[in-house]
Amino acid sequence: MATQNQQRFAGVKPPAPAKGQASYIGGEQCGACHDKAEEHWATTRHVGAYETLVKVNKQFDLSCVGCHVTGFRQPGGSEVVEVAGLEDVQCEVCHGPGSIHAETPEKAGKAFGIRREAAVDVCLGCHTAEHSDTFNYEAYLRDVLGAGHGEGRRALLGDGPTGRELRAAGLEKAGGACPKQM
Repeated sequence: MATQNQQRFAGVKPPAPAKGQASYIGGEQCGACHDKAEEHWATTRHVGAYETLVKVNKQFDLSCVGCHVTGFRQPGGSEVVEVAGLEDVQCEVCHGPGSIHAETPEKAGKAFGIRREAAVDVCLGCHTAEHSDTFNYEAYLRDVLGAGHGEGRRALLGDGPTGRELRAAGLEKAGGACPKQM
């Protein structure tokens, strides 16, 4: 199936964004200005999302790839095979496509062209009961927020379980890893 999808979707690109709409630029470009946030992101599970699929040859699986890349099937984003620069769960999954923000980072002293925070429904697009049965918004935020990336918001969350802790406990209780990844 992987080979068939790789062949079928080779060269297929998502639609271009409408005039005046933002496009995806990739986390590397975000990191050029937000190096502290990028450093923190590199400590999260999101940084290796695509590689988890590659390890089990599921990177072209239509039921998997969308949650392991950035901007999947969104205007100016990625597609099944065409993921270069958008592998993994990068900045723009949570903050939205960044081309407008990169051109004009601020207006009136405030971040422009980007979402500052991701609402829970952004996370729930991938963290479904089937694929992320231990998902708890606040606990998972404790993993993705930190020094240089939402430090104030992280402090407001206070102590408590992290997403990694919930996931590890859930896997232990279930007796091991997801059978789809074996």
